Amino acid sequence: MNSSYDSLPSTRNTNIAQRFLGLLTQLVQHGLELFSLASLEAQDVLKQIFCSLILLVAIIAALLIGYFSLLATIMISAVHQFNCSWSLVLGMIALIHFFAALVFLILLRRYYASSLPFEKTILEIKYDLQAFSSNSLSDANNF
Repeated sequence: MNSSYDSLPSTRNTNIAQRFLGLLTQLVQHGLELFSLASLEAQDVLKQIFCSLILLVAIIAALLIGYFSLLATIMISAVHQFNCSWSLVLGMIALIHFFAALVFLILLRRYYASSLPFEKTILEIKYDLQAFSSNSLSDANNF
């Protein structure tokens, strides 16, 4: 009987060590999967930023081209045909282009509001925290 009790603690130690190594391996694998997901989402965020910058440059270019071309044509024709003052014509042109810029700004905000950066990673971490909290309570009851 004494020999069976001597082998029991070493069996427990190896079982605990194997369980700990298994848990550690699973944690490392899960961390790598989260890092992979975060890197994919970071690529999506970089693409979104790049597209937004291109859109912003296009908006600015459109505003400048539109402003100068409309300014020249409307200003000359309004002053000559309607005998309007230069300040009235310039003010109306400016208001029209500020309205166009506002429309472009609203479109840009809608583009950003469509998705949050790292949305899937944050959701996955929330699920992990919920799973860890529920598993820690059930594991505590098993010991």
